[in-house]
Amino acid sequence: MSSGNKSDVVRLEKRDDIGIITIDNPPINAGARGVRIGLLAAVQAFSEDSGLAAGVLIGAGRMFMAGSDMREINAPVLDPILPEVIGAIERCPKPIVAAIAGAALGGGYELSLGCDARIASPEAVVGLPECALGMMPGAGGTQRLPRLAGLPVSIRLICSGERVKARRAAEIGMIDKVVDGPLLEEAIAFARGLGGRKRRVMEMTAPDCDPADLDRAKVDALAAGGGRPHIQLAIDAVEWCRTRPGDEALREERKIFDRLRTGPEAEAMLHLFFAERDSMKDASVDLSSSASLDHVAIVGIGPDCDALAAAMVRRGHSVVLVSELSDLDAVSSCDVIFVAEQANDDRIGALLVRLSAHARAHAVVLVAGGGQTVATLEKAFGRSGKLCGWRGMAGAAGSGIVEIVRQARTEPRTLATALALAKAAGQMAVMVGDSEGLVGRRIAAAAHRSCVLLQEQGVRAEQLREVLTRFGLPVPPLSEATRAEPQTTMDDEQIASWILVAIANEAALMLAAGRVRSPGDVDLLLTNAYGFPRHEGGIGLWARRQQRANLKQVVGMLAEASGERFERAPDVALDALCGEG
Repeated sequence: MSSGNKSDVVRLEKRDDIGIITIDNPPINAGARGVRIGLLAAVQAFSEDSGLAAGVLIGAGRMFMAGSDMREINAPVLDPILPEVIGAIERCPKPIVAAIAGAALGGGYELSLGCDARIASPEAVVGLPECALGMMPGAGGTQRLPRLAGLPVSIRLICSGERVKARRAAEIGMIDKVVDGPLLEEAIAFARGLGGRKRRVMEMTAPDCDPADLDRAKVDALAAGGGRPHIQLAIDAVEWCRTRPGDEALREERKIFDRLRTGPEAEAMLHLFFAERDSMKDASVDLSSSASLDHVAIVGIGPDCDALAAAMVRRGHSVVLVSELSDLDAVSSCDVIFVAEQANDDRIGALLVRLSAHARAHAVVLVAGGGQTVATLEKAFGRSGKLCGWRGMAGAAGSGIVEIVRQARTEPRTLATALALAKAAGQMAVMVGDSEGLVGRRIAAAAHRSCVLLQEQGVRAEQLREVLTRFGLPVPPLSEATRAEPQTTMDDEQIASWILVAIANEAALMLAAGRVRSPGDVDLLLTNAYGFPRHEGGIGLWARRQQRANLKQVVGMLAEASGERFERAPDVALDALCGEG
């Protein structure tokens, strides 16, 4: 193989009559500006080389392109934009085959759609996740995918942001072939097999579909997306592939994408995306120090234990199920012991005493339930630093997020193990400080208390229900009793403000007390377990968007109306919730 055109992150090499364009921008080959510049240059050089008959576009390492450079997402996108790169591939007179390993997501999959064929290794996944981030595809995804997979399937995939495994992707037309052999060699053979023919997706016609199936897909997508405006925009864009000229539809798609990506909903979704990424990071915790998950003991019975065990087995881990009433010898071979929530505090204490006699010296113990502090549980277990709390429902039966409860003596290895177990079970996790009860539940409960207070002020249950529903918050139990002479003339905006500021105040108190690490962790808890609308990003982002003086003024009004029942967060804590200080 001889080297030709080359840049820092994209290179064009020759193998006989095949040009191989490689994206090399680790770790995920993100479509940063340098990659786009390099791709344009490589495609042009490939087009002009008379000795090359066909090309392969591939990612270095084990990844094709897992999306855009997230550092660019909130900044102006500098030329060349991705549609220009895709247009150059389509205009190229020679066929180019996309060879997909790892992931081709978002702009990465749209890049592959600009090629003349797509083949993938068995473990690859493809998809367009933009709608899950408050946006919609902006580099041709809404126009090219329906020409391959049909409108109903495309609407379902685009609006859900689903990641599709390679074999299913081949079945529905997202890719042409799954190959078991060496990917590059298979791609070269596929490219030669095209015989120089171009297969531009934009020149294809979307397959006919059953109108009833299309209507169902649209209704289902809107329902699953909570009726959010960007979901309707994505549906409309997909339908353009049959009603508008291709060039016009592509331009309009990009225009809407540019508007959405800098809008409030995308800001909220990206805020949660980065919060989830950061929730697994802690300067004191080296995730690689986790105890082995090869053998995990789950002590207890019930649906949560079953769900956790099933999730672990699906991911290839060995699980030992142990009844707390049985002989505990089985745990002696396990490095990780998960103890299910017990009926009462005395029972869990007695069980931990028994476990200490059987568990390995280095075993990590995770205790579900929130009735006691980790310090109390550790005292019963008799080993310092080896135990932490696991609060929240386990596995598929739960909310998908758990609170990992730590105290000052909890060892980093113990925390790393808890985070690794959550990841292996397919759950999000946040680390919280030691105390009784769930942090998220306490913050969310502030909404109910504020509703009680508002009803005491004369606000009718019907009005409260309407305000909560309009914002997207769960409706707590409300008193239907009404006062003969309401004592308030508060409008809906003021009512919503009282409820949201009450939640913000409680979250600020938790931050000040060290119960939760960051506003992002608060937002993950509220949006994943307590019904706070994801399109608002959580209470931390909501508070950041408010004028600080108004926020603190409403806190003062809540304190005055509540009297001794209300604990006011210090101003510095509210500033921290808003991302200041």
